[in-house]
Amino acid sequence: MAFSLLIHLYLPFPSTYVFKAYFIYFVFQYALARFLPGTIVKGLPLEDGTVLEYNCNGLQAYLITLSLFLAGGHVGWWKYSIVYDHLLEFVAVTSIFHWCYWSIVFIKGRMLKKREYNDGLIREVWLGAERNPRILGVDCKLFFDGRPSLLTWVVVAFSYASVQYEKYGAFSTPMLIYLIFSFLYMLDFFVTENQFITGFEIYQERFGFMLSWGNFVWMPFVCTAQAYYLIEWSELPTWGSIAVCLLWLFGYVVARLSNAQKDKFKREPNAPFLGIKSRYIETPEGKKVLTSGFWALSRHPNYFGELANSLSFGLMCGFDKGIFPYAYSIFIWTLLFTRYERDHRKMAVKYGASFDKYCKEVKYKIIPYLY
Repeated sequence: MAFSLLIHLYLPFPSTYVFKAYFIYFVFQYALARFLPGTIVKGLPLEDGTVLEYNCNGLQAYLITLSLFLAGGHVGWWKYSIVYDHLLEFVAVTSIFHWCYWSIVFIKGRMLKKREYNDGLIREVWLGAERNPRILGVDCKLFFDGRPSLLTWVVVAFSYASVQYEKYGAFSTPMLIYLIFSFLYMLDFFVTENQFITGFEIYQERFGFMLSWGNFVWMPFVCTAQAYYLIEWSELPTWGSIAVCLLWLFGYVVARLSNAQKDKFKREPNAPFLGIKSRYIETPEGKKVLTSGFWALSRHPNYFGELANSLSFGLMCGFDKGIFPYAYSIFIWTLLFTRYERDHRKMAVKYGASFDKYCKEVKYKIIPYLY
């Protein structure tokens, strides 16, 4: 949190042009999330029996935004390199937007009569004072996990790639791989947005400083460091390109199918998945914990897929550009391992002997046969 304040000592104050550009972009994304027709998906029942509804229109917003960005650059409304040309200003303005938006959500959460208390003010600031905040009819977690973060990631990547094309008249193989995989990775997220509703981020995570600053600033700018470093022409050996592609594909398939199996299980506990019979442990409280298919290999096979996937993005840069191109991978590995431990402690206290039984049946935490 202190870091997010200190960086403003080194960042330029955003120009009126950059402020207006991001303001229009942000309001446009918010309006799409609020008013664009989509699939209405019901979430899992909360402890008090409440079932929230989510307007899953991320795919439409994703395709509309990218189409407008490319079309606008083509006709001269803006330069494709707009983000690269004003990079530090965009970092500054998104951080300012984060502070404003997070303050509203935090104050709103603190004022709730049925506020869910964290262990002290610091944890409440960091993890959030409200589990399912909604502002102007938009669910904060669903919106920020997709629009200012992942969707903006692709816009930023396209902006960086345009600079390479302007300089060299072509895309290098690593840059082309990065663009294709970034586009497909985010496309898949929005295609399967309905499955995200039953995941940890939506069902259990709160919207605090961590998610707000991470989605506003970290994801679109730090996690696209690979594309920034790939602007200067470099190539991987053919075997390296193939290895990176296979690692990305492996991670994608494991994460995608693991999440799909878990989502199906949560909605239809006894239904088979890809011909695999559903098997689970049922706690005295009535909670069912999946122990078949991917979820028999580790307690979080989806995290394993994400770890492999994030590592592949860094490897696209090789090893001659320092550690910063691996910022996304380091972030994901740190996030998922700490998230697992946080969730593990909570489940151990909540379910006691039943959770111990589950841990004995599914021995590995994240990485099968290793961890």
